[in-house]
Amino acid sequence: MYNLLRDLWDLLDELRMEYWLTGATLLGLCRHGGQIPWNASAAVAVGPLDSQRLTSDFERVRKEGNWTFEEVDGCTRCRKGDRWPFIAVYATELHQLVACDLYATEERDADAVAEIRYSSEKARLARPGETWTVSELYPLKAWTFRGSARCRSRPPAPHDSRAWLARVYGADWRTSARPPVWNFRTNERSAPTDPVPLLDSDRVPLGDPSLTAAALPPPPLGSLRIS
Repeated sequence: MYNLLRDLWDLLDELRMEYWLTGATLLGLCRHGGQIPWNASAAVAVGPLDSQRLTSDFERVRKEGNWTFEEVDGCTRCRKGDRWPFIAVYATELHQLVACDLYATEERDADAVAEIRYSSEKARLARPGETWTVSELYPLKAWTFRGSARCRSRPPAPHDSRAWLARVYGADWRTSARPPVWNFRTNERSAPTDPVPLLDSDRVPLGDPSLTAAALPPPPLGSLRIS
């Protein structure tokens, strides 16, 4: 998984796409300092501007023969060849919350005007609550993602993920884990179970020294496609 993550980040960098960690991969980064040890997949979101060319760019990469891409449940599953595991890549869009002229919103609170969400309705239904306010997401910051020696890199992550993680994974996301709901051995959904307390040695605090002040500027609000 770590090698696949490193390869995908390299690919997205090569394609000059804005992206950040999302889902359980973001949870793993903030709680464990890297991939959740028992999680068998990963997730990345691509910025609203670059999501508009995601399909065409991935199709060009697919023809080169090193990657395979499969559209499933509103995301693109990315693999090297036909090998397991995969990384889910989600296109995003800027969703306007109030009717206004975005080109004249400089003096307004951006969080009250728009939010960033997954482009696909299927993805939004499958992953409720996974939307970002502008101030939660931007400016993106570089984090140290611990893993294999080859994957000691600094992928982009949201500016402040605490409120997002509490919405998606519950207020106790720092101290407890929820067992996977999908059993890949039986290919069936598992029965819900109670959260499992984590040892202090299993996690790192949000605001770890690996978080740097290096940031990418937010895109101009009026330049994005509004849905």
